[in-house]
Amino acid sequence: PDVLRSLAVVHLLTRCALIKLHMPLMNEPGSNERAISATRSIVGILRGLGTSGIDVVNPIMGVSKNL
Repeated sequence: PDVLRSLAVVHLLTRCALIKLHMPLMNEPGSNERAISATRSIVGILRGLGTSGIDVVNPIMGVSKNL
């Protein structure tokens, strides 16, 4: 579980950073497509974690599960 949590944090942070970096260029077709792709990746990661037992997803602290 801790390994999955660590991997999820790393991937979520990189996808969020990509979206943030492309925000000033959102009117450009390539940047817009990359941001949308990163957003879809985030959703896919969260779905893959089985979010039914997750209370909080914080990109800095990680994923907190119900105990």
